[in-house]
Amino acid sequence: MKEYEKQGYLTIDFWLKIKFANPQSPFFEPNVNTELRNQIGAQMDCLLQYKEAAKFIAFFDMDDILFPKNYPTYLEEFNAEWALKPYATSVGYGRREHEFIKAGTLADYSFSELISSLKSSKLVKAGKVVFIR
Repeated sequence: MKEYEKQGYLTIDFWLKIKFANPQSPFFEPNVNTELRNQIGAQMDCLLQYKEAAKFIAFFDMDDILFPKNYPTYLEEFNAEWALKPYATSVGYGRREHEFIKAGTLADYSFSELISSLKSSKLVKAGKVVFIR
């Protein structure tokens, strides 16, 4: 993601957590007790900040990998999707879970071995959403 940011394709903006001076407080802890650690709040903040600056806004987690399905770049993929559905406000990408064999140590890590061990689920789950301004 940082490499894409260097090339000007995206912006990474970290969501700040609410911090309390006294962690022993008996009061409600909003960082732990909100749905999905308040991801929806972070996403709405992103949407409001960037809705006029960016043509597309994608909401997915840092551990998710979104592959353009039919085109070599995100921009070409998103433009093609909206050419087919010009009045759509969002596009959803289905999500598959994958398993792979993890190296025992960093020295043993091999990207090609990781990819060759990859097993993908046939089940497509509710996925991630990309919005257009």
